[in-house]
Amino acid sequence: MTVGSSMALFAPFYFLTRSLDHHLDQLEERTAEQVEQVRAETADQVEQVRTEAAENATALTEQVAALRADVDQRLSDVNSEVQARLAAQSEATGAAFAALRSDASREAVWEALNRAGRQGLVTYDRPPRVAVRGSSPRLYVSFAVDGASVLPLRIRIEEINGRALATVFWPESASAVDVLVNLGTALAQHTPASFDVAALFSGLADLLEVARADHDQRKAIELCPPQWVVCDWGVVAYDQPGPYGVNLKALRHQYEHVSQKPWLDADAWDRAYEAALQLFPKETMRPPAPRR
Repeated sequence: MTVGSSMALFAPFYFLTRSLDHHLDQLEERTAEQVEQVRAETADQVEQVRTEAAENATALTEQVAALRADVDQRLSDVNSEVQARLAAQSEATGAAFAALRSDASREAVWEALNRAGRQGLVTYDRPPRVAVRGSSPRLYVSFAVDGASVLPLRIRIEEINGRALATVFWPESASAVDVLVNLGTALAQHTPASFDVAALFSGLADLLEVARADHDQRKAIELCPPQWVVCDWGVVAYDQPGPYGVNLKALRHQYEHVSQKPWLDADAWDRAYEAALQLFPKETMRPPAPRR
C-alpha cells in the first residue's frame, strides 16, 4: 500500500517532469537552431558588409588614384608651362645682353639694364660700369635705369671711386648718335683717350653676361678681364671652374695670398683690387690694431 500510494503520488510529477524535460529539450533545439540561423544570417550580413566595404574601398581607391593622376597631370602641365616660360625668359635675357654688341639704341640698352636689375644681376646703388680704355687716371662710364621706360637712362662718367664727373641723360626723344656725341664730348673734358663706342657697349654686355653666369658673381659692378669681376660684396675670379671670391672685409689681408695663386692674372687682380678698395673704403678698411 505504501509503494502504491507513493507511485500514485509521484507518478504525475514524474510524467510532468518528463514532459517539461522534453519541452526544454525541444526549446533548446529550437533555440540552437535560431542561434545558428541568426549566426548564419549575421555571417551573411557581415560578409555582405565586408564585400560592400571592400567594393567601396576599391572604388574610393580608384577615385583617389584618378584624382591623383589628374592632379599629377595638372602639376605636370603647370610645371611644363613654368619651365617653358622661364626658358623663354632666360633666352630673351641672353638675347637682350647679346644685342648690346650690335645695337646701340636706347631700347636695346634699356631692355638689357632693366632685365639685369629685375633679376638682381646688378645694383643701381653702384651702377654697372665699363672702364674707358686708355684713360689716365682711370675713368668709367656707368649705366642706370629707374625701372620705367618713360624715364631717361642715366649715363655717368665717374672716377675709380665712383665720384661722378658728368651725367648724360638719354630720354626717349633723343637719338643714340646725339646722346653718344654728348657722352664723347663730356669724356673729352677729362681724358685725351678716344671714345670707343663699340668697346663701351660690348664691355657692358660682357659684364652682364658674367653676372648672369653665376650667383656668386652678383651684383656685378665692374669687369676686369680676363679674370676678375668687382661685386657689391667682394671680388670674384669668374674664369675658374668654381668661382673664387674674396669678400670686402678680407680683401686687404688676402692680397698677398691671392697674388701667389698659380692661375692668377696679376694685372686683372690688381685692377679689381684697386677698384674695390676705392669703391668701398669703409668696408675694406683694416680693423684697428688691438691694444696691448
